[in-house]
Amino acid sequence: MQHKKKVQKFSITNRVNSNFMNSFLYHSIGNLFYSKSLNLGNKNNLKFTILILFLLSVTQTFSQIEDFYSWNELSVKKKVNKKITLILQQDIRLQNNASVFKDYVTVVGAQYSFNKKVKVRASYRYTYSNDLEYNIESEHRLYADLMLRHKINRFRLHYRARLQAKFVHFDVNCWYHLRNRFTIDYNIRKVPLVPYAEYEFYYSLNNPKYNSIDRSRYTLGLKYDVFDFMGVYTFYRILLRREQLRKPFNKYILGVGLSFKL
Repeated sequence: MQHKKKVQKFSITNRVNSNFMNSFLYHSIGNLFYSKSLNLGNKNNLKFTILILFLLSVTQTFSQIEDFYSWNELSVKKKVNKKITLILQQDIRLQNNASVFKDYVTVVGAQYSFNKKVKVRASYRYTYSNDLEYNIESEHRLYADLMLRHKINRFRLHYRARLQAKFVHFDVNCWYHLRNRFTIDYNIRKVPLVPYAEYEFYYSLNNPKYNSIDRSRYTLGLKYDVFDFMGVYTFYRILLRREQLRKPFNKYILGVGLSFKL
C-alpha cells in the first residue's frame, strides 16, 4: 500500500506542476508569436523560441509515470516433428527500479511451420501480477501469431502479426489488440553474437473511446548460441504506454534470457 500511495502522489504532483508550466509556456509562446515586434531573423527571439519549446517538451515528459524494470526469461522449445514445435516460457519481472516483484508469467503454445519463411503459432499466457497501481492479481491472454522471415545476405528480416485477447476474468469483456513487430538482426561472420533491433506497436481493436496505437516498444539486443541446444540473450527495451483509460507510463527494461531447444 505504501508503494501505491507513492505512485499516486508522484503522478498528481507532476500533473499539477505540468499544467502550471504548460499554461505559462503556452502563454509565453502566444505573446512571442503575436507580438508586432516579433522578428524571426533576430537571434535572441529565435533562441528564446527554441528554449520555450524545449521546456514544453520536458514538462510533458515529467507528467508521465516512469520506472525501471528487470525481465528474466527462460524458454524451452520441443520439436515434435518437422512441422510442429511445442513452446514453454517462464518469466519473472521486477519493478520499482527492479527491486519489487511485478509479474510471474507462464506461456504455453504450439507452432506450425509451413516452410522456413512462414510460421503460425497459438499460445496461452497466464500472469500472476503484483500491480502497484491497480492491484490485479491475475491476467489471461490468448495469442494467434503469423510470422514471416526473409534473408538478405547476412541480414534477416522478421515480421510478426499477433492478435491478442486479454482478460482478467473469464466472465468479463476482453481487450483486443493487433500487435505488429518488426525485427532485423545481423549474422556476424565467424562470430556467434547476433545483434538485433526491434520495433513493436499495439493497435487497440475494441477501445470504448476510439481505436489507436496505445503502446510501442523499442528494443536493442544481443543473442549468443552457447551450444546448438542452448542460447543466451540480453536486451534493453523502452515501452511507451498511451492507453486512453489509463495513465501514460514509460517503462525502461533490462532483460536477460536463457533458451533451450530439445
